[in-house]
Amino acid sequence: MARYMTMTEMALEGLRKSILQGELKPGTQLVPAKLETELSLSREAIRDAIRQIVGYGLAETITNKGTYVAQPLTLAELEVIFELRLRAEPTIAAAALKNLTNDQVKELSHLTTQMETLSDAREDFAEHFILNREFHLNLYRPAGWNHLHRVVALWLDQILIFRSCLCRREMYRDLSKFNKDHRNILKAIANKDAGNLKASVKSNLESGIENIRHNYSVELQQQIDSNVKTGSREMTYA
Repeated sequence: MARYMTMTEMALEGLRKSILQGELKPGTQLVPAKLETELSLSREAIRDAIRQIVGYGLAETITNKGTYVAQPLTLAELEVIFELRLRAEPTIAAAALKNLTNDQVKELSHLTTQMETLSDAREDFAEHFILNREFHLNLYRPAGWNHLHRVVALWLDQILIFRSCLCRREMYRDLSKFNKDHRNILKAIANKDAGNLKASVKSNLESGIENIRHNYSVELQQQIDSNVKTGSREMTYA
């Protein structure tokens, strides 16, 4: 049964997905009056969602100007995030292993199957990384380490924005490798093998940063830097 969602939650989900998939690009102004029409939700719900988006670091508010989709992180900062992920996430996964229920394992398997159906479809690469985010957060949630879980969620959001804004679309060619990593993670869970689970999560994260480094586009970075330097902003009502 689908979970009931308030109008604010629906607005938040719609905005987050549009930003993470690159549909709302960095520098785009978030105008409640325009978004009200696009999302068919109340302006109050839109305003509440925008405030939460700012709290998640996906947008920034400039006094007397408005709220804009945030710029992606630099590659150097993203690499530091992956270093932190490599230290934290294998340990979180191992802690979660003893608490994973059969239903939670089935959901992880279902997400993996969904990702596998997208492997050969170039246009679906953004959806693949959205599902990948959900896979990792569902894997770590049973550890009960709520603060770390929130931190990882913020990291994953920034990685998705970086991919959508600064990586060449050829990165989709590595999706089959990521799917294999997820199957290895599921195998370790099935065997209740914490050591192999940590190694499989580590391997998956290493695949992720290598994919980003290989497909990072200097040209796209220069374009964004130029827009920031000239103060260029996209208006949602333009």
